[in-house]
Amino acid sequence: MSETTARHTAEPHTIAASGKLNWLRAGVLGANDGIVSVAGIVIGVAAATADQGPIFT
Repeated sequence: MSETTARHTAEPHTIAASGKLNWLRAGVLGANDGIVSVAGIVIGVAAATADQGPIFT
């Protein structure tokens, strides 16, 4: 066989299902971090003041 058609049985060329779903896991965890961070800031500001303007900002 030539170099271009050689097959490497010890090197898998397909990605397992877990590898394909890593982007989904990263997206879910990233979104969760973003929601928790924003919610924490809003709750902290709401606890510091009763005005609605700073909370909505």
